[in-house]
Amino acid sequence: MERQTMLRRQFLAATGVAGVGGLAGCFGGSNGEGTEESDPETDSQVKETEPESMGGTDTPGETPSETETPSETETPSEDESVTVSGSLVGPSGSPVTSGQIDFLTIPEYPEIVSPEEDGTFSAELTSGLDYTVVRESGYGDSIDGVPDVYVIDKLSFTSDTDLGEISLPEAYKVDVTVETAEGEDLTDQVKVFISHTNDGVTGGNAVVSGDPIELTGEVTFSADYEGETREKTVTITEAQSVTLTF
Repeated sequence: MERQTMLRRQFLAATGVAGVGGLAGCFGGSNGEGTEESDPETDSQVKETEPESMGGTDTPGETPSETETPSETETPSEDESVTVSGSLVGPSGSPVTSGQIDFLTIPEYPEIVSPEEDGTFSAELTSGLDYTVVRESGYGDSIDGVPDVYVIDKLSFTSDTDLGEISLPEAYKVDVTVETAEGEDLTDQVKVFISHTNDGVTGGNAVVSGDPIELTGEVTFSADYEGETREKTVTITEAQSVTLTF
């Protein structure tokens, strides 16, 4: 049996900023064909009356040359980053070393980190953005009593932050099946997306196929099949089965 973890990522649309410089003024004679020899006696008068922009007389029909110096374009400074750390423990108080911690935000890519052997984790995040923090299981995690999809909180950070010890609650085995109204089993053909809601904050997007998944609290199951969508929200307080019927 196979369990997968998928994330609905929202991509950041980045725009570049280019500086635009002015064009230098062109030099031309009075008739637009070249520079004529000047009379020594009138040369000083010409110099006194020549425009300060150093440009010659424009020929009728031509677009005047720009004489402005290149302008400076301000480049937005990069957003500051902050370090967010903490540790995960299970319901028994033991460190949680499996799975991953997802920091989900818009419009940036999510930041995903894995806990160390002692359950600690650390992530570099963008200051001031709102992050939905979710613990999700990784590939091939064993049944360990820890929720495979669990929203920790929705938080914003403006400085380095230690979240301290985060205790995950007890989770229960949930068998998920998909079938038609006639009873045909579609479980191996249809992916079921699972999200968790904690204190009004929803996150996570695990995909389960086959193996039981461990969950707790308010969980939403959704699946698509032949252009139709089925969705069911269940409060998990014990081991149970959930069936989506098309």
